[in-house]
Amino acid sequence: AGVKPKKGSEDEDTSVFCLELLVAITLNNRDRIELLWPDVYEHISNIVQSTVMPCAQVEKAVFGLLRICHRLLPYKENITDELLKSLQLVLKLDARVADTYYEQITQEVSNLVKANASHIRSQLGWRTITSLLSITARHLESSEAGFDALYFIMSDGAHILPANFVLCVDAAKQFAESRVGQVERSVVALDLLAGSVNCLEKWTNDAKQVMEEEEVAKMLQDIGDMWLRLVQGLKKLCLDQREEVRNHALLLLQNCLTGSVGIHIPHDLWLQCFDQVIFTVLDDLLEIS
Repeated sequence: AGVKPKKGSEDEDTSVFCLELLVAITLNNRDRIELLWPDVYEHISNIVQSTVMPCAQVEKAVFGLLRICHRLLPYKENITDELLKSLQLVLKLDARVADTYYEQITQEVSNLVKANASHIRSQLGWRTITSLLSITARHLESSEAGFDALYFIMSDGAHILPANFVLCVDAAKQFAESRVGQVERSVVALDLLAGSVNCLEKWTNDAKQVMEEEEVAKMLQDIGDMWLRLVQGLKKLCLDQREEVRNHALLLLQNCLTGSVGIHIPHDLWLQCFDQVIFTVLDDLLEIS
């Protein structure tokens, strides 16, 4: 006679089956997603936030959520932010659960970004994505996939927007600072960081050509603030203990400061830059020389 399965095992199998069915129904009813989504999200959320050890149910919940977002983002602009916000559940995983699945999660997030970057427009959506990628900068197994996704977003300014500029700069800085991976990756992350200045120049030109005077003034102020955030990020890397990273950061900082003629930087912002960036870097370099 066969061994009778334990009741707990049967319960988990049933829960996993129901969860898979729920995900399948959601994917097959994308035209009714607005009606289904609150209940689907609540069910997945309860599983994610109540599970403290890796198991089949939480695995199906997390990857089911990623599948739903990946598949529905191109079709449902009106709930894009809701779908992306739901991915914050991944950030709430218990550490033991997250560590078990994070490499695979990051690969799925990378695939989602590559397929749907053009559909992500809001700061909220990008904040979720960059948070998921930034975490991987400190995670050995998942950092390669995380950086690959960030490179896809930032390379040649492909998907950099005013809505995600600061978020991308901060994410690139985290990869540049990280000791996970080779020094070469930190150098490439620095290049992404500094290369984003080209977007600021483009947005400056675009604003002057198509906007009203008041809108131009506001946009130029925002661009100036983004530029300051960029050079502040480079400043931190100018003190990195790794010589190759430090020297490359200094060179790129110099380029950003001297090559910003296409960006409107107000006098008060230059004063702030000299005070917070240039003089600080010089003092710190003299101190460690």
